[in-house]
Amino acid sequence: MIISFQLKAQKESNYWYFGYHAGLNFNTSPPTVLTDGAIYTDEGCASISSHSGKLQFYTDGITVWNRKHNVMPNGIGLDGNTSSTQSGVIVPFPDNPRYYYIFTTDCQEHHLIYGLRYSIVDMEANGGLGDIISKNNLLLTPACEKVTAIKHGTKRAYWLIAHKWNSDSFFTFYIDNNGVNIKSVISEAGTIMEPNGSDWGPAAGYLKASPNGNKIALGNNTGGLFEVFDFNDTTGVISNGFSFTNYANAYGLEFSPNGRFLYASSEYGFESTIKQYDLFAGSTNDIIYSGITLQHYTDPKQGTNAELQLGPDSQIYVTRLGISMLDIIKRPNLQGIDCQYTINGLSLNTGICRLGLPNLIKSYVIPEPFYYDDTCLNGITHFYIPDSGYIDSAWWNFDILSHNKSDSATGFSSNHQFTKTGIYTVRVTEFVGGVKVNFTRTLNITSRSIPKYNFFGHDSLICDSTIVLKTYAQNGIYKWQDGSTDSFYVVSRPGLYKVIITTPCGIFMDSINIAIFKENRIDFGMDTTLCLGDSFMLNAYYPMSTYQWQDGSSKTNFNVKNAGLYTVNIKNQCGTYTASKNVFTNDCNCYLFVPNAFTPNGDSLNPLFKPSTCEPMQYTMRIYNRWGEKLFETEDINSGWDGTFQHEKVIEGAYIYIIEARNWDKSFINRRGLFYVVYPKK
Repeated sequence: MIISFQLKAQKESNYWYFGYHAGLNFNTSPPTVLTDGAIYTDEGCASISSHSGKLQFYTDGITVWNRKHNVMPNGIGLDGNTSSTQSGVIVPFPDNPRYYYIFTTDCQEHHLIYGLRYSIVDMEANGGLGDIISKNNLLLTPACEKVTAIKHGTKRAYWLIAHKWNSDSFFTFYIDNNGVNIKSVISEAGTIMEPNGSDWGPAAGYLKASPNGNKIALGNNTGGLFEVFDFNDTTGVISNGFSFTNYANAYGLEFSPNGRFLYASSEYGFESTIKQYDLFAGSTNDIIYSGITLQHYTDPKQGTNAELQLGPDSQIYVTRLGISMLDIIKRPNLQGIDCQYTINGLSLNTGICRLGLPNLIKSYVIPEPFYYDDTCLNGITHFYIPDSGYIDSAWWNFDILSHNKSDSATGFSSNHQFTKTGIYTVRVTEFVGGVKVNFTRTLNITSRSIPKYNFFGHDSLICDSTIVLKTYAQNGIYKWQDGSTDSFYVVSRPGLYKVIITTPCGIFMDSINIAIFKENRIDFGMDTTLCLGDSFMLNAYYPMSTYQWQDGSSKTNFNVKNAGLYTVNIKNQCGTYTASKNVFTNDCNCYLFVPNAFTPNGDSLNPLFKPSTCEPMQYTMRIYNRWGEKLFETEDINSGWDGTFQHEKVIEGAYIYIIEARNWDKSFINRRGLFYVVYPKK
């Protein structure tokens, strides 16, 4: 038998919140006990951290709390349930750490009516503390209390696995950058999950995936059995099941990091049992009869066992219902008592265990199968297996594409010198009880003399959204322009972005200018009037764009000298957009000629008193008699006084005018004086 793994350690599972205000932080070793959590749940829960191990948020399937332990906006009313075995599981968008899915399941007490649903968290909302932007989207109903997620075998994607109630069908949903594919892969395998009279207990019990993604296992709670199946992590198909029967209540389970052992917990009343099964034992019957009892509790004061969960430190943690202690399986890759089942292995301080521990994506808690240091060209790279106590022997292949014997070695540790730069896939084959287990890791051999590396390519324009800048350097320490230290950076604003990466081979750096295209920024403003003889520039510049003006020219700007409609088409990777502006012209240096008399006698000769001028930007004329009484006022340059007041002709004589105007060049005109109303004799 040959089993193959390709694994990579991550820190997304480093914070756990569970039970009654219980918590653990795996960024330290041993994990730090936390008592600051807001969670209060009897069963299901889920937590997620960033790639660097920073808490993001956690949930009981109903409420979502941010890293400050406050409820997220819109974070109440998810359709999971605290009485559901796996009330939630959190899955990141494969290539955008800004967004996360929360998948939830209802509980048997509600007859599973809400089924399997998902909500979406935006971690850039609410000042970086997150917000629910979409909630309770239905995927499957009725669905059991079982849900797990695992990475796709060959793509940057995930599989979400659930089980339909009143059915023997598994529903496997594909999740990639396009979202959740609601057309699931349906596999009819194993026992029908159905009620036993009024008992809906078979819906409870955990569903877990093996480390290498080729097995899944579930507990059929009051059905009294555990089932194990083959899983194809490329197609999503589930097949070839077998079961361990005759359990009172089959509930919690977990795989060992090397995938060899399955640990299972069952309980009835105040009794509980933890067993270990050897999945490499041989035939199905050999596996079934390989079971070894590790622990059996009968005293209610000791607390019954329920869930088992593999931690980032390669140990399996076991709940003890109602008490402030966790049991620990310290070396789960070893058989029988050698696995070191430790009672009361960790005190939770004031936190209290219930039935559940956080539901995690398995790849987040799988340790590296082997480690290495110094990936510099012509250096000595040291490889070693951290936990070799369960291994009979090991064989290394430092370049699986090479057939050179000098690229291989034996032993639990080894040194190798790489003489060419490039990407190498290294495989170690572990021999365990006659079984070969293959593990692979990829490493990048780099030169010590590289001062700069082109991670980002050319300057970039993104279309009113976000972009993730990704870097990678073996054993690198990252520092971005704002001091952040992740290997990636989510860009949502324009600017210059820069990363410096310190590695054993030297310091790498790269930078990129990011422009974010927003259509509403292409605006020339309101129509305008231009003074004769003047000009101004219309500027249409937008990064990484081309331009076509109304006259066919293609510069970023246009010099306007005359009246007309000016239009530009701006084209870039986001589309083609248009901006336009009407321009009018006027004589901005108006000369104001005011007559000294007019004859409103009805003969159409000089019938109105008004100045002769070009049209100013603003204009007011008022007419007064000799006693200061206002007879007329207008703001229209084309309107004049007809020599009447209150519909009666005024008497012949002298009158006063006051004119206030403003030219288009913003200069002011103030004129006042006398003029005469004359009625010529016939």
